[in-house]
Amino acid sequence: ISGKKDPPISSSKNKLKTLSWQERRKLERDRKQKEEDEQTLAKVEAPIPQSNIGFKLLKQMGYTSGAALGKEGLGRAEPVGIEIRRSRAGIGLDDPHKEKRKKEEIIAERKRRKEEDLMQDFGLRQK
Repeated sequence: ISGKKDPPISSSKNKLKTLSWQERRKLERDRKQKEEDEQTLAKVEAPIPQSNIGFKLLKQMGYTSGAALGKEGLGRAEPVGIEIRRSRAGIGLDDPHKEKRKKEEIIAERKRRKEEDLMQDFGLRQK
């Protein structure tokens, strides 16, 4: 309603036009996946309604909302968290990008240590 004009949206469209169709498709897929992930996390964070059959069964077994599970109340109080994974790797494997970064960091650390050892060795020989 104010007198200010909205900034033109064409700048983002121009950026999309300069990208190849593969890059545009990848960006669109990533955007959709992020939206799906946000929707999934929003659904998970919502508490289970009391009309849920699982909640009714827990109530019959003596569960009270917010209390820990188990006979003596020493079990979990919060549900197990989820991690949304897009890679097709098994459960035990980390994300391939994280694995690659870890390997690169290890290689860089080894290289740094080797250079330090060489410098110390050089210093000892100079003495």
